[in-house]
Amino acid sequence: MSAHALATIRIFGVQSLSNTVWALARFSMHDVPLLAAVAAGALATMSEFEMQNLSNTAWAFATILLVDRPLLHGISVQARAAADDFDPRSLGNLSWAFARLQVHDDPLLQTIAARSVLTIDDFEPQSLSNTLWAFAKLGKLDLPLIDTLAKRAIVRVAEFDAQGLTNTLWSCATLKVLLGPLLEAMAERAHQLLSMFTAQNLSNMMWSYARLHVQEAQLLMAIAACSIQALPQFRPQNISNTVWAFATLAVQDLKLMHGIAAFAIRSQSFLNEFKCQDLSNTLWAYATLRVENSPLLEALSDRSLLRVREADHQNLAATAWSLALLEWREAPLLDAVAAKSQAKIREFGPLSLVSLSLACARLSGTNGPLLSAVASASEGKLHEFSAQGLGNMAWSMAAIGFLDKPLFAAISREVMAKISELGCQSLANTEWSFAKMMLSNRPLLAAISSQAVLKASQFIPQELSNTSWSYASLLLQNGTLLDTLAVTACDHVLAFSPQDIANTVWAFAKLHITDQPLLYSLSAYAMRIMSQFDPQGLSNL
Repeated sequence: MSAHALATIRIFGVQSLSNTVWALARFSMHDVPLLAAVAAGALATMSEFEMQNLSNTAWAFATILLVDRPLLHGISVQARAAADDFDPRSLGNLSWAFARLQVHDDPLLQTIAARSVLTIDDFEPQSLSNTLWAFAKLGKLDLPLIDTLAKRAIVRVAEFDAQGLTNTLWSCATLKVLLGPLLEAMAERAHQLLSMFTAQNLSNMMWSYARLHVQEAQLLMAIAACSIQALPQFRPQNISNTVWAFATLAVQDLKLMHGIAAFAIRSQSFLNEFKCQDLSNTLWAYATLRVENSPLLEALSDRSLLRVREADHQNLAATAWSLALLEWREAPLLDAVAAKSQAKIREFGPLSLVSLSLACARLSGTNGPLLSAVASASEGKLHEFSAQGLGNMAWSMAAIGFLDKPLFAAISREVMAKISELGCQSLANTEWSFAKMMLSNRPLLAAISSQAVLKASQFIPQELSNTSWSYASLLLQNGTLLDTLAVTACDHVLAFSPQDIANTVWAFAKLHITDQPLLYSLSAYAMRIMSQFDPQGLSNL
């Protein structure tokens, strides 16, 4: 049949061309010569293609995953010219096809968006989810379109099937669009459909809610129960997405986590299917949730060691942080991750650099070459760091005791430029870091002090004690700030730890500041918890 079609393709009309390629896609026939002939014939008669011919042809090439750019460009031009004739199903199929092939055609997407808004009342669930999925897959955030699609999806939510439901949620999560009413409607519909969810549906739904940081407690419990039942269907990516989602939402479901662990290690061949991202995400999830499952963690560690050469900067940073949480200081994997991270350090982005530096600090790392590489790479990218990232980078280097003056000077400049964005923890961490390294940067400290005075009422005890300790260590007097800290501390004395008390009392004494209300409150509370003080704390008192 293929040979006959190829021999007679020159006499095919528009309908025959689109029907032929549709049939090839339907039966998964990747007949390259025939597809090329169909594409050539379609291009020659493109002006005769109608709505359904265009969408069917695009759908077929996308289903076969064959990118023929001249053909797709021709489809785009004709589709835009005939946009008024497109119905919702054709719009959904056309956008789905370009997204599946990762062909970014902004003029076409703009036309599809405009036509979709105009015809939204005719959209059915599949067209809604396909269109939304396509824009998410291509990373196109068209808020008017998304809002219109979301409102229509709420109206038709009772008609969504499991695939349409999870595709819609995945799209919102990928675009990071938090649409409360839609999420609530989807959660209610999900409860009705859970028994029909595949492993992919379950893991995608969990991933979506976690990426949006939305915690639907009852739905999470139901998904966990269904996931345990569906474990025989799970593939490595389903496992990593599910445990990553529960860890991101800080939900520790031990029955699910241990069930997944037992299933994952049932055979070496299954573990061999885990990609680097699956390994790092799963290790990170178990470490973050403090789920102790030695057989799984050791298996993941062994497998990660074998695949460390394939790891990218995100995998490496996540693995390093996981090992830090697990306090695995002697693991062969740790040495391998350190060596690979040093070799690929220029590829690390701000988040990965901060995660790596925090891991080194938590493990009391003294790997000089790695720390020098982190400092050098960070210095050139600090303008991309968030305010919190700057504070964390300074803190981690100071906690290790690694002084890289160019890095700290650059951190100082960036912190001053973003000073209004620093939260309480970042203010305290940055101040503490410079004091710990005995770097008396007065312009920086003055800027931090001004913000700390404004935000002092929000400081927790550790931030109050670290800030006062910093000024005392550098022998810097700042009456306004310290008076403000003292007032706030008096209101939170019962939340102070022994170390917070000792550091605060030491700081005020070092600066010869006698704040009777604060010292009386701290000393009275210290007497009640004296047995909890370590020798250093007692000495400071």
